[in-house]
Amino acid sequence: MTKPKSPVPDDGEWLTAREAAALLGCSRQTVWNLTRSGVLEHRTGTWRTISRASVLEVLAERRRPDELPAASPDEWISSADAARRLGVSPQRVGELARAGLLEGRRTARGYRFLLDEVEDLAGRRRGARGHRTASDSGP
Repeated sequence: MTKPKSPVPDDGEWLTAREAAALLGCSRQTVWNLTRSGVLEHRTGTWRTISRASVLEVLAERRRPDELPAASPDEWISSADAARRLGVSPQRVGELARAGLLEGRRTARGYRFLLDEVEDLAGRRRGARGHRTASDSGP
């Protein structure tokens, strides 16, 4: 079965969900969730495409566990606190962590996230919601 050709020109700036998922190492559903939550910039039309720059930004923000900064216990917050600050469910916080957008540590009392990372992500999400262009509204 052949895949239909996308009407969006492949100028290298926009990716399909499949291409974005391959770069991020996650599922297409996670890519859709990240676009809905404002983490990945996208445009809609006949095909939904994801900004290559936003995917590369997410990749650059990922940290390997051995690169985690040392933090005092009061700089780590629970997934419930992270969810409240981000305006999402605790399950969505888990998806963001699996996508590499938040670094989490498992403790005896559940997962903990760095407060600074949560605040940075919340700020980016607020900025993404306010940044809509005419091309985002479709034809």
